[in-house]
Amino acid sequence: MRNKLNLKGNALLVYAIIYGFTQAGEGEYKGSLAYITGATGMSRTTAITTLKDLHENDYITKKTEIKNNITHNKYETNLRVVNTLFGMVEITPPGTKTVPPGTKTVPDTGTKTVPNRDQNNKDKDKDLNINKQFEQFWTVYPSNIKKKNALAAFKKVMKEKGTPPIEELIKIIELWKCTESWKAKNGQFVPHPTTWLNGARWEDTLPANQRPPIKGKTELEKAMGM
Repeated sequence: MRNKLNLKGNALLVYAIIYGFTQAGEGEYKGSLAYITGATGMSRTTAITTLKDLHENDYITKKTEIKNNITHNKYETNLRVVNTLFGMVEITPPGTKTVPPGTKTVPDTGTKTVPNRDQNNKDKDKDLNINKQFEQFWTVYPSNIKKKNALAAFKKVMKEKGTPPIEELIKIIELWKCTESWKAKNGQFVPHPTTWLNGARWEDTLPANQRPPIKGKTELEKAMGM
């Protein structure tokens, strides 16, 4: 299974758990993250990241339900992928068409399968918004080195839970720009933007004697209407 699925390590372990529930008559995995972390020994953050990667690569499907203001996620293996890899025949309910991921399954009434354009438009809008936020970050950050690498790092961290919003990141950068360490030798010791992002350096503690308050709004904040 590993060679054909091209999975290994944590991804293979999590996939095996969900596959087991799918094949055991459960239909889908409704368990908690605690079950996955307990069964595999991985951290909660790693389990979340692994589930996200499996879902984005169509190895598993995800359903989200909200009950009593609590979000519940249910996962099951994408049998279409398994059947394709292992040459098995997928059994589908009568009157439906099996279609590629990202499209809607509709009754077989002679109509065409309709692509999920709403989701595609949402993804495009999200990418445009992240690119816009990156340009705000790039304008404020004092070291503009390797923009392409910095953009990739920015997109990655902005999708992770716990990353502050762009407005908060800008304020943190403005504070660090006032410190002696960043001002020394014309900014020689300012981390590269990619390094700063990948290392979550916004969590670094400012020196006690180098925490100058920002008086008023920065020029960028004024332009943004913040």
